[in-house]
Amino acid sequence: MKLTVIGGGGVRSMFLAKSIAQKAKTLKIDELVFTDNNEEKLNIYGKMAKKVASLLPPEMKFTLTTDAEKAVENVDYVITTIRVGGDEMRVKDERIALNLGLLGQETTGAAGLSFAMRSISALADYHEMIKKFAKPGCKVFNFTNPAGVVSQTLRDMGYDFTYEICDAPSSILRSFEKLYGAPEGNAIGEVYGLNHLSYFKSIKLDGREIMQELIENDEAYINTDMRYFEKELLKERGSILNEYLYYFYYREKAIENILKAGKTRGEQICEINKKNDRGIKWH
Repeated sequence: MKLTVIGGGGVRSMFLAKSIAQKAKTLKIDELVFTDNNEEKLNIYGKMAKKVASLLPPEMKFTLTTDAEKAVENVDYVITTIRVGGDEMRVKDERIALNLGLLGQETTGAAGLSFAMRSISALADYHEMIKKFAKPGCKVFNFTNPAGVVSQTLRDMGYDFTYEICDAPSSILRSFEKLYGAPEGNAIGEVYGLNHLSYFKSIKLDGREIMQELIENDEAYINTDMRYFEKELLKERGSILNEYLYYFYYREKAIENILKAGKTRGEQICEINKKNDRGIKWH
């Protein structure tokens, strides 16, 4: 099976490559391709990802390329994780919103809408390429934020082979397993909503319903992503909330905290990435 990642030159490429490589044998992935239109970043983060992956299933073929058509040729599955305009446009989007007194968060705030408007046309081009060169029945898993808006728009445009993915629900389930000292995979949740606007209506551990127990558990508000919310809110809603709902239920507080910090999240990440790009030389 061939799997291609469009946007493989990002700083998270190593983590994604590691996760895929760990499951490669189980999923029967024998070829992995990372592609990016930024050759410099692909040569840094893509090569780091390739090295990490080679330490796990060394027999898996791993290719880096800036040729998107070649990357999706005869591919079985595609993951899209792109940032049109780069970190600099995220910074501008967030600051424009904040200067107007609006939430500038890049996935759920005003910046998220700008991000979506830039991303959708680029992703549509990639989807046309996939229709032309990929194997029949190829599926695309969109990890480009705001994933809900982007994926729904692509499906409305006729690309019904694309699906959105988000790691937030699985991440909070892992935190509950750690809270209870349970092995990974023991917690199962029933979620409704869209991407970052999602709610858990049921959480079971070893088959036992624990959601109401969690809502009353003070330790969960310290050691899990429930720390973003007040207990009374969760009791009133009768559910556990996705961490990103913090920006909706505590909008004014969120804006105040961002302004007090002096730097937006986008500005912090942009500075870190620039330092990494200058400091890392990978061969």
